[in-house]
Amino acid sequence: MSEESKTYTPSESVKEANQPAHYVLMTISVIIGITGVLLRFASESHALAIVSNILFIIGVILGFKAVFAILK
Repeated sequence: MSEESKTYTPSESVKEANQPAHYVLMTISVIIGITGVLLRFASESHALAIVSNILFIIGVILGFKAVFAILK
């Protein structure tokens, strides 16, 4: 059985949701997202705006990944 289709009991579900790796990933995603937002206001450079948007999108994707891993 693959990891994605596994059905957890309630106690296993709580243990899986409380794994530190999920919260580390969420913290990293918030830091990356905030860095992207702050860089957006740092300068009027077009290249810096592109980099800040990419960082923000990466942060959002990682954040969604962490949240859905917890909810699974």
